[in-house]
Amino acid sequence: MSYLEDKNRKTSNLYCEIYYNNILISKGIVLDFYKEFENIVDFFGNISTHILTFEWQDKLYTKNTYFGQKIFEIKNFINPPLDLKKRKNYLDEITSIFDFYVKNLIQNSITPIVSYIPSSSKIPDDIAYQIANILSIKK
Repeated sequence: MSYLEDKNRKTSNLYCEIYYNNILISKGIVLDFYKEFENIVDFFGNISTHILTFEWQDKLYTKNTYFGQKIFEIKNFINPPLDLKKRKNYLDEITSIFDFYVKNLIQNSITPIVSYIPSSSKIPDDIAYQIANILSIKK
């Protein structure tokens, strides 16, 4: 997988296209559950996703979602570190929500594909591993 930046992009859309051997196999949006976002429908019925921002003292900021704030704490509370029990509770809560959606995908799709972008923090790996174990999914 590779990322190609669109230098002409003027919005904060999280639109993506996935290619295999230069053939478009999927289109969609990247759901960044760290940040609050909204879907906007234009006059032609096209949907685009925008991260919600606010301005304060001439700077543009984004607000973390409920889970985004938990992920932020796991990643960034280093000195002092986040309590291990609290970290486990955060991951368990996030995993339980994804567990519901993955079960739904498995029941309602011929070949469901769920993927995530790995991170140096290993948080997505931890969540994916927990979901895979709960649902006995091949990793």
